[in-house]
Amino acid sequence: MEQTVIAVDQILHEALRVSRDHDDARVVRLDIELSPSGHIDPEAVRRELVAEASGTAAEGAELSIVTAEHHYRCSSCGQLFTSPAGSAAVECPACEESAVALERPGVCVLTSVEVANPASGSD
Repeated sequence: MEQTVIAVDQILHEALRVSRDHDDARVVRLDIELSPSGHIDPEAVRRELVAEASGTAAEGAELSIVTAEHHYRCSSCGQLFTSPAGSAAVECPACEESAVALERPGVCVLTSVEVANPASGSD
């Protein structure tokens, strides 16, 4: 599946679209990556998805929710890199000039949707 940047309220909608595309197969797993901005609480995402999935093909799906690394681009040399630092600007490891964060706050990336395969007799 191609990675899709979406708001939290669209995750279930996208998962159910994938289910419909696979003959309404049961959704067994969702992999979600959160922006490292800290503006989205992983447990709040989990609670919302569990509640909204009730009664749908995604009910009971396993949820893997991880926070992405911080991505930066150097203002001087253009180097792209990741860093555990959470500030808006950090030092470039290549040229030691200032680099800026590339994150878009408040977004999720739905990295994969796994659906059951009834033809094989297993999930």
